[in-house]
Amino acid sequence: MEYEKGKAIIFVKPKEARIKDIRLAEVDEETIVVKTKYSGISTGTEMAVFNGEESGDEVWYPCVPGYEEV
Repeated sequence: MEYEKGKAIIFVKPKEARIKDIRLAEVDEETIVVKTKYSGISTGTEMAVFNGEESGDEVWYPCVPGYEEV
């Protein structure tokens, strides 16, 4: 199986998102690879970041959101 490529939603700037092909981190014998079929965007923090309603040192663009996976 090939683990070098994937797709990610990227918040380019407030209210602009794109799905892009990405290159994944290198896999070694101590790596666990989990294939994600679906990923959610939380209606709280991640939606606020998408809408440009969050600010501070922890918010930057472009960013790859997502922690809810199936």
